[in-house]
Amino acid sequence: MHALAAGEAVCPECGRPYGSVKAESFALKPGTILDGKYLVGEMLGQGGFGITYIGFDLLLEQKIAIKEYFPMSTGMVSREGRSTVVWSDAVMQKSGVEKGFDSFLKEARKMAKLRSIPSVVGVNSVFIQNETAYIVMDFIEGETLLKKLQREGPMDYGTCVSLMTPIMQALSEVHKHGIIHRDISPDNIMVQSDGKLILLDLGAAKDLDIQGKDGNVQSSQMVAKHGFSPVEQYGQAGKIGPWTDVYAMAATIYYCCTGVLPPSATDRMIEDTLTCRPRLTKEQFDVLAFCMNVLPQKRPQNMDALLQIVTHPAGKTPPVRDVPKTEPVRPETRNLQPPKPDPGRPLPKWLVPGIAAAAAAFAVVLGLAVAIGSGGKSPSTSPFIQEPVKPAAVQTEPTAASTFIPPTPETTVPVESFPYLDGNYVGTASSGVPDGEGTLSWAEGTFTGTFRNGYPETGVFTFADDAGLAPVEGAWTYGETAVTYDAGSWRGSSAGQYTGMLLQGVPCGYGTLSYEYGGSYRGTFQSGFPAGKGAYTYRSGAEQGGSWLWEADHVDSLYPSREGSTTYYTGMICDGQPCGFGSLQLENCGTFYGEFAGGIVDGYGIYVYRTPVPASQPTVEGDSWRMVSAQKKHDHTYYGLTLNDSWQGFGLGITAKSYHYVGEIRNEFRNGYGRLFTPNNSLYQEGTYVNGALS
Repeated sequence: MHALAAGEAVCPECGRPYGSVKAESFALKPGTILDGKYLVGEMLGQGGFGITYIGFDLLLEQKIAIKEYFPMSTGMVSREGRSTVVWSDAVMQKSGVEKGFDSFLKEARKMAKLRSIPSVVGVNSVFIQNETAYIVMDFIEGETLLKKLQREGPMDYGTCVSLMTPIMQALSEVHKHGIIHRDISPDNIMVQSDGKLILLDLGAAKDLDIQGKDGNVQSSQMVAKHGFSPVEQYGQAGKIGPWTDVYAMAATIYYCCTGVLPPSATDRMIEDTLTCRPRLTKEQFDVLAFCMNVLPQKRPQNMDALLQIVTHPAGKTPPVRDVPKTEPVRPETRNLQPPKPDPGRPLPKWLVPGIAAAAAAFAVVLGLAVAIGSGGKSPSTSPFIQEPVKPAAVQTEPTAASTFIPPTPETTVPVESFPYLDGNYVGTASSGVPDGEGTLSWAEGTFTGTFRNGYPETGVFTFADDAGLAPVEGAWTYGETAVTYDAGSWRGSSAGQYTGMLLQGVPCGYGTLSYEYGGSYRGTFQSGFPAGKGAYTYRSGAEQGGSWLWEADHVDSLYPSREGSTTYYTGMICDGQPCGFGSLQLENCGTFYGEFAGGIVDGYGIYVYRTPVPASQPTVEGDSWRMVSAQKKHDHTYYGLTLNDSWQGFGLGITAKSYHYVGEIRNEFRNGYGRLFTPNNSLYQEGTYVNGALS
């Protein structure tokens, strides 16, 4: 795409006469300029929540793709032949959060952090204009995998898996950032000229809390795709996770190899008609059928496990030779509660040992609607709490937990004789400690298997029924390990010390973790993180019990309508909000490590400055950190961190003239890196401040 030369009437890129593109009435007109630099071209596609256009970056002089938040399926928007989006009366005065596009932007910011992951389309920019939101992405040349299949026909299993391997590896990394694609299918995979695949539409708004035209919240509405979406995507109560993308990827491989659309997941709940088709062996079909189990807990739980399974199918049965034509992929919008599930196809016996050896660790995260975030953070200046240093953990098929039945107990070992694991043990013992086969149980979970010299050796750990976690099987040890994070250049530090059950050296099962800049957690762990039932004890002695998980880069804001106020939380989650120990970073600023309660900073912690002023004092540490909102002082209204009621760390201050400062603070003055914005959210000043003045 480029400017037409004098006298040039036909576009050399697409071969169309200038001005011949017809725009839909609900779409932006070709030639519209967005954000002062993006030229809008033809509409490429339109879904329930957005419109995608081809575009041209006038500054960089390159093609781009532009996605516009336009939730047409809700009936609350229209355009009426103009650029500005017209919202229904019920939401006209609502905020961006209530209209849904704040979630759309948060998702895009989080996607922007994934540019380093190959095989995933990159996000370049996000902005608000025309009463809605926009995402600017890389434009990928080529054709969709769907069009390639319709032109060339199905491919053999080995070729398909080889092509899809980079996509599966990329999705494994994407999942570690808390993002679930939800729309994997051949029409969302682009085939480039060199034959390599790129996954598209990772920024699709598929699970936003938005409002209908009556003004009532329609939570977690989804667009399910016939044949590719698992059953959990058809209802509001469905639990979405990496296993959701596992189903869709397996369905995509099935379609690529057979040319036949799989039956919809909701239909399979009533009668499973998924059958072996041409070009698939019986063993290859069994692999895909297992990965497409209608029950989420019966599938591989992450992409690493899927990749291992599909690349190592057993058997040499020849495939069926008759090859049908490919069927079209049809998008389908539903919001159904599925009927009571059939027990489903049992796991092939030959597959059980492969699952146990193949499944890899996955960091437990909380799905936002479609997880989003980034906001311009730079890894070189932004210390995070990272996953504990670990080899790949083992995660297995959930049904494996029922395969072990302990023998009739010979000895009951009381708690006093087993001080390191304060549970109730029933089983064989030697010299007063567990030795042999038995069961060790706590309120939070149960280990069943073999013990040696008092400690678990091999077996299954089953989490409490209400924890919602799959059992984990493998070879266990018991001991201590340091849980560390990358604290940047200011100092190397241990985040905490773990004591308890270990699976391949990684905290898993039952144990305790004492944080250096917080209290301690006692309960269950999965893949190195607190997960399931447990209790966090604050430095103050207060205790918070509940069901826990660990989330990375949970996106929020100090003040949503003020530019530059996005925050990122990584840490423990209880009852859906930050609680216990974690870290909080304001975009482009330093990081707070410490205690949280009720969703906000509350307790002991340390703040690490990005740009310390004075340089000799890079941190502020104390036991009375709080997060305040709308606190009035010094002719400012303040939102941010305080220590002993003094503004410290980072925050947002609004002046009497409605200017606002977002950045680092020490002793209630602007000290450190910060930005000053005008009342209309335009950047006025940026840099290092010393005692309130820009240095």
